[in-house]
Amino acid sequence: MQTHHPIRNDDPRVIRMDRGNYTTCTIILKGAAVTSWMIEGAEQIFLSRISKLDDYSKYRGGISLIFPHYESWIYGRNHGFARDLMWSLQSGPITDKNGDVHLTLFLTSNCFTKSSWNYDFEMHYSLILKSSELETKLIIVNPSPSITFEFQFGQHWYVKVKDVTKVFFQGLKGLTYIDKMNVNPNIPFLVRTNDVLTFTDDNKESIDQVYFDTPDELNIISEEENKIIKITKANMPDLNIWVPGKKIPKINDLDLDECAYFVVTDFGQIYHTKVLPPMSRFVTTQTIEVIKIRTPPPKHGHFLDYFEDIC
Repeated sequence: MQTHHPIRNDDPRVIRMDRGNYTTCTIILKGAAVTSWMIEGAEQIFLSRISKLDDYSKYRGGISLIFPHYESWIYGRNHGFARDLMWSLQSGPITDKNGDVHLTLFLTSNCFTKSSWNYDFEMHYSLILKSSELETKLIIVNPSPSITFEFQFGQHWYVKVKDVTKVFFQGLKGLTYIDKMNVNPNIPFLVRTNDVLTFTDDNKESIDQVYFDTPDELNIISEEENKIIKITKANMPDLNIWVPGKKIPKINDLDLDECAYFVVTDFGQIYHTKVLPPMSRFVTTQTIEVIKIRTPPPKHGHFLDYFEDIC
C-alpha cells in the first residue's frame, strides 16, 4: 500500500487540478511531474512511498518528461534535464464549460541547460483533466533563426496496477522490438508476432523492451481491477516497457515489495533522435482514458476474450 507524501496543497510549487467528484490531478513544478491522478478517489499513478518530493531529491514514480536525451547521458543524469528543472506556470488551472480543467506549463533554455546542451529551446506542456481521461500536449520549439538541433523526448509513466502478474499490453502484433535484457549483437532486432504481452510470476528478471512504430492506439488491461487503460497518441512512435523482476537489486528510492504494483511505460521518440529545423516546432499529444468494466469477467476462458467486442 502507498502512503501519503509530505506535500502540501498550499505549497506554491504544487498545482492541483480539481474537477469535482474526487477527480483530481496534482503536478509539481519541479520537472512538471504529475504525481497523482485520481478518478472518483481511485489513484491511477504509482509513486513510491519513500520518494521525497523536494527540490533536490529524485523520486520514483509519477509521469515525468524525458528531454533532450533518453537513458544514460554523459552530460547529466538519465533522461535529460527537463524533469530536474523548475517549470513556470503559463496558464490555469482553468475550468471550461464542460467542467474539464486546463493547465499549461512552460520551460525555456537558460545558462544551466546550455552548459550541457548548447541550444535555445522552448517547451509548452498542456494538461486537460476530464472525468475519466488525462490529455497531455507537448510543444517543443526551436526559436533559433539558423541552428538545427536533434533531441529525444518521452513521457516516463509509472502505471499503478493492483497486480503486475495480471496485466496485459494489447496492440503489439507484428511490431519490431529489441530486448535490452537479452542483447544478441548478431540479432539486435526481433519481430513480435503476438498481440499481447503479459507478465507472470515466471518473470524472475526485469523486462526491458523497446517497441518501434507502435500504433496510435494501445490498451493496457488490468485483469485484477477489471479495467482498460486506453492510450491514444500522436508523434510518439516508440514504447519502452520496463517491469522490475524478483531478482532486481535494491533500488534506493523503491521498496522491494512495491515492484508488484507498477509497470513503467515510456512513450515518445526515445530510440532515434528527432531533428527540429530553425524557427519550427514539434507537437505531440497523448490521451490516457481509464475504462472501468463494471461487470466481472467470466471465470472460465481467456480473460482477453471478455474485451474482444469492447476494444
